Amino acid sequence: MRATKIDSMGRSLRTQRGIVAFEAIVWLPILLIVLFSIVEMGLMLVGVMHVSMASRIAAREVSITSGLASASSSVITDDLRETVDLYFENAGYGPSASLGLRLQHTVGAGGSFASGECEAESDPPLPEIMTGAPRAVRVVVCLPAEVVSPNCLAQFGFDLSNCRIHGVTTFPYLGESP
Repeated sequence: MRATKIDSMGRSLRTQRGIVAFEAIVWLPILLIVLFSIVEMGLMLVGVMHVSMASRIAAREVSITSGLASASSSVITDDLRETVDLYFENAGYGPSASLGLRLQHTVGAGGSFASGECEAESDPPLPEIMTGAPRAVRVVVCLPAEVVSPNCLAQFGFDLSNCRIHGVTTFPYLGESP
């Protein structure tokens, strides 16, 4: 007959191995969820920084555009979208990654113009056009969250398929003197 080894608490080593296997089965899904969430949130933070930078690039480009009041805003927004999509392509998100962008300005009569599916949100109003008030341009860039993150937590109930990342930048208009 074979002798069974007993530990200091009176359990056999076979029982200890069973407990370790059970604990691994219980804790492995929790550790996977934590690991996936760390990776996904890290990718989302990088994506938010890229969207913010894309909106800054576009707002800077519009703020130095001369003749914004008389220019066709649809041409300007289409050109801005090409610039933003080129930035996203260079960032590794692929061509035409953005959902679109929205341009708002207080130059001349002002207005709001969109290119793509970047819906109007509850943005704060731009500065009023008054004597001495700065003229401003605002660019809102929209990017789907699935482009940024692999959505690996969808199987655990945290689905990002309908989420969007928005970057908003407002600059003073420098294109021409008032």
